[in-house]
Amino acid sequence: MFGWLKSVKSPDGEEYKKKGNDYFVAGKLDEAESCYRKALEIAPENAEVCSNLGLLLQARGRIRDAIPLFRKAVEIKPDLVPAHNNLGSALLHLGEIEAARKSFEKVVQLDPGHASAFHNLGLILAHSGDLRGAESAMRSALALGENDPSLLSNLGSLLQDSGRIAEAETVFVKAISLNPGYVEAHYNLGNLYLKSGKPEKAEQSFRRALDLRPDYPEALNNLGSLLFDSRKLADAEKMLRKALELKPDYAEALNNLGALLLEDDRIGEAEDILGNAVKLKPDYADAWNNLGSLLRERRKLAKAIDAYEIAIAHHPDFAAARWNISLLLLAFGRY
Repeated sequence: MFGWLKSVKSPDGEEYKKKGNDYFVAGKLDEAESCYRKALEIAPENAEVCSNLGLLLQARGRIRDAIPLFRKAVEIKPDLVPAHNNLGSALLHLGEIEAARKSFEKVVQLDPGHASAFHNLGLILAHSGDLRGAESAMRSALALGENDPSLLSNLGSLLQDSGRIAEAETVFVKAISLNPGYVEAHYNLGNLYLKSGKPEKAEQSFRRALDLRPDYPEALNNLGSLLFDSRKLADAEKMLRKALELKPDYAEALNNLGALLLEDDRIGEAEDILGNAVKLKPDYADAWNNLGSLLRERRKLAKAIDAYEIAIAHHPDFAAARWNISLLLLAFGRY
């Protein structure tokens, strides 16, 4: 006896989207991508799938492939907040600052309660020099409950750049209280203490950052610079050389090490290192000034004057370079 065969319903676009989402959450990216692409074969104008596939590609490091999908999503559905936010994040990662700003502004226009978009918008405004707008955006994120240590640390850096040192210190300390392992907050607090004349506190903060992340070249460089200023030359050199092992093209660490070697009368090595610093960063006034001082020590006085002049050209208010060149010009009878 024969029975009727029951038809099997093929999955539709929504089913593939749901499966893709489930796989994505489970970290099965290959399966998720396959489902999203099948969903788009069935329904090419599904904005949510375009956005989700773009997010998946972004997670896999394929940011340039993700951006057209985000753009397509917002063209299909202009009020799709996640797609605008994802597009802004992708553009920001690629350094397309102005385009990213427009995306995040669209997000907060559509969803005034989107805290992370306010945070990102604050970062962009700070980058463009609009410190007041950046602070307003970051405080909006905080007011919306974005109690993220990275947000507090970024706000602290902004306040420090605005000269509001006490407020910045309070914010950095709060970031650390929320997450004692947040290395950037310790590093930023160390920089604040360094610039506000509290070297002992700065050293504690830098060392804490390095306890958490021993391969942090910026913290190694700043701690090395601090130890150099404290005349602890051996410890300073150790920190600076480790920073350069991790980041060989680090002009600031090269400059600091060159200055230390000059101080320690290791002139030949210092000249090579300072020469590398200005090659890597031709507008680095401090390195040109140090190189000028080294050339003066080697009695290469004309070249020393040239180095000081380059330093002043890049930093017209550089008092140390102006003083150094004035002494040499006097020696040459040039007043």
